[in-house]
Amino acid sequence: MKFRQLAIISFLFSFCIAGISQGMTVFTGTSSMKTNLSSLTANETAHTGYHIGADGRLGDDSFYFMVGLGYHKLDFISSPDYSFKVNDPNFGFIKGKGGLAFKLFKVNDQIVTRLRLMGAIDYLLQHPSTDSADNPSDLEFNEAVAGAIGGIEIDIYFLTLQLEYQKGFFNSVSETEGSSMNFFTAGLGVNF
Repeated sequence: MKFRQLAIISFLFSFCIAGISQGMTVFTGTSSMKTNLSSLTANETAHTGYHIGADGRLGDDSFYFMVGLGYHKLDFISSPDYSFKVNDPNFGFIKGKGGLAFKLFKVNDQIVTRLRLMGAIDYLLQHPSTDSADNPSDLEFNEAVAGAIGGIEIDIYFLTLQLEYQKGFFNSVSETEGSSMNFFTAGLGVNF
């Protein structure tokens, strides 16, 4: 039920962005998250899964502002192997982000590489509760965290390849130092 509601909200959000901006990218791809908290993320492992979302652009080809909304679904149990399939228990995040992108270099009018710098607020929709057997460490998660995103995007005709790294600012687990979430995402989108 939550996924259906999220899909409807994202769909409506994307049309709002398209209406006020000069362009929009709808994307999907892979997502992974790590923390320095060994009871949540074991050494040399990550929480993996997928993401979907939309970014709106306001500006010209060489510099623009952007806002975006996405949904990330990741395995709760960290693993050394990557998998698109997300098992139970899992994390579900809504990620809102905003920032800017500027042109690094341009091969021609159809192929452009840009640097992306953004801030993000991540709202935790789904996770195992503290009294669940799926949460063996009894961690109590904060509802929202924030971070800074740096990345590269490559526009090739109507497609956009996005590679982003998000460094978390705040602890994701209540009163637990070193529990900030760091994300790495790779996505492919279609420009409108």
